[in-house]
Amino acid sequence: MRKTAVIFLSLVMAVSLAGCESDSSSSDGGGGGGSGVSGTWNGTGNYEYNSVPVTQFTLNLSQNGNAVSGSYAIKRDARDLMQGSVSGSVSGNSINMTMSPHGHASGGVSGNSMSLTWHESGFGGGDFTGSRNASVNLTR
Repeated sequence: MRKTAVIFLSLVMAVSLAGCESDSSSSDGGGGGGSGVSGTWNGTGNYEYNSVPVTQFTLNLSQNGNAVSGSYAIKRDARDLMQGSVSGSVSGNSINMTMSPHGHASGGVSGNSMSLTWHESGFGGGDFTGSRNASVNLTR
């Protein structure tokens, strides 16, 4: 009887410890590198070609494995608020996002800091004939 109880307790402990293993789909991107991007990010920046300020750049992001999704709100001086959806991916400390309908962004993430280059597609959905890039720095 005593041998059976020891075997039973050993099995219970083994099952309990197996349930304590970490989940690789955690908010750090699954790689353990700390590049998780879930949360609300706020920042500002400037257009590279004429230094016009980007006075608000907000991202509300969710991360599932390496996939990123969410929404954005962007404001520039003398322009209407631009809003839309975000889809993209994170790999290590790099992030790439499509920002529909206003272009795409890419850059780097380090803890609670993110630096992006935003390639705007146009005002009110219209396409620019040339690139309109803005450098943006955000914090969470």
